[in-house]
Amino acid sequence: HTFQKEGRNLQHFCREAIRHMRNLLIARVCGADSELIAATPDQRPAIAKAAALFSEEDLTRFFQILLQTDDDLRRKPDPRVHLEMGLLRLITASRLAPLEELLAELKSGAPVDTSSGTARAASSALRQAATPPSLPSFTPPSKVVTQSFAPAPAQPEASQQFASPSAAQDATPATTPEVKTPNGSKETLRVSGISQEQVAEIKSAIQAQQKFLGELVEHSSGWELEGAELRIYFPPEKRTFAEMIEGREPHERIRTVSSNVLGRAVRVCAKLDSVAAVTAAASGSQELRAQFERDPMVRSMLERFGGKITEVRSRQQEK
Repeated sequence: HTFQKEGRNLQHFCREAIRHMRNLLIARVCGADSELIAATPDQRPAIAKAAALFSEEDLTRFFQILLQTDDDLRRKPDPRVHLEMGLLRLITASRLAPLEELLAELKSGAPVDTSSGTARAASSALRQAATPPSLPSFTPPSKVVTQSFAPAPAQPEASQQFASPSAAQDATPATTPEVKTPNGSKETLRVSGISQEQVAEIKSAIQAQQKFLGELVEHSSGWELEGAELRIYFPPEKRTFAEMIEGREPHERIRTVSSNVLGRAVRVCAKLDSVAAVTAAASGSQELRAQFERDPMVRSMLERFGGKITEVRSRQQEK
C-alpha cells in the first residue's frame, strides 16, 4: 500500500527481490567470492552473512516463489494482491519442511529423523508439537505384542481421513506416474541427435559438480545436438533459467561436461521452445487435468464444497 501511495513500481520491487535472493542462493552454493554474484565487493560480506541464515533448500524455495510472483504481476490483474500473496508465501514457506516430515511419518508409521530439518525456532517448535502423538504407539516396551501392532492398521485410516486438498494432492502420485508431463518427467524429454542416456549422464555430472546449476538444467524441456552445437530448450515461462545458464561460468561448466560425455568438443546454447513445443505442453496439461477430473477424491471434494478446477500443475512445476 505504501509503495503504491509513493508511486513505486511493484514489478521493479519484485525483480530487485529476485536479484537479491539469487545472490543469496549463489553465495550459499558457490561462496561469496563467486563471479556470478551481482554485487560490489563491499556488499558481499553482508550477502554471505544473510545466506548463512538459511539452507540451500529454503533459498531455492524462496527464489521460485518470487519468480512465480513476478510472473503473476506481469500477466494477471490487480498486481498489489499478487505481490501480497507472494510475500505471504515467503513468510509461511518455512513451515513446508516440517509438514513434509510429518506427512512422511504418518505414511510410514515410524518416527522420522528430523536432524536434517531447518534450524529455525519455528521449525523445531512445530516438530516438538508433532512428535508427542506418535510416542504412545512405540514407547511402552512392557505391553503385549498385540498392543504394539494395534496402531499399524490405524495409520492408513488416519491418512485417508485427511480429506483436504493438500492430502488429495499428496495421494494422487500413486496413480500419476503413467502420465507424462512435458516439463516434469525425464522419459518425455525431447531429444534429437543425442540419446536419453547421454542427457541423463550430462545432468548427473552437472548435479555432482554444482547442485544449483543442476537444478536449472532439470527445468529444460528438450535437448538437440546438431553438428558441434548442443541446444538446450526451455519453456517460455522458464526464460529466466535459460538466461542464467548463458552466464560465462555456468555456460563453460555445461560445455565442459557435455564435451566429456559426448567425447568431442561441442558448443552449448540455451533456447526457448517454439510454438509447436508450447502446444504440446498445453496438450499434456489437458491430459493431466482430465485425469484429475476423473479422480474420485477430487470429484467428491467438488461435489461436497462446490467450485471447479481452474488450473492443474504437475508437482515438478510447483517446485
